[in-house]
Amino acid sequence: MNATEFIKVTAPDDNIDIIRKTAYTRPRALCADQFSVSIQANNYAYCTPRRWDADSYSDVELGFPSQEDAAITPYAEDDEDLLNTEYPFTPMDVVEHLIEKHGGIVGYVDIMTNQVVLFTDTCGPNGCGSN
Repeated sequence: MNATEFIKVTAPDDNIDIIRKTAYTRPRALCADQFSVSIQANNYAYCTPRRWDADSYSDVELGFPSQEDAAITPYAEDDEDLLNTEYPFTPMDVVEHLIEKHGGIVGYVDIMTNQVVLFTDTCGPNGCGSN
């Protein structure tokens, strides 16, 4: 799965009220090689457009990668602590390259429980067939 698909699959479901949707936090993306990173796109994230329900994004907010990666270093807010910083307005082509380099997204890490959940072809964090 690529980053664009991940953003769509992890969008808030229709049962969440509009106030919570605008600040919805997606789970951490988990790649095939165990690299993980936060990929955020909502009304309060450093993304373009700044909406939770955009059809597509030109830039998204990355954060707190599990390992340093030179592909995103130029976007780091704190270039001295690359694992504990945000990467605002990271271009989607850079994000897609990053995800591809790490083998694609195979699951996510639940931000509340820290539990790893692996995707199947038709399943997302809200269950199979939803989203």
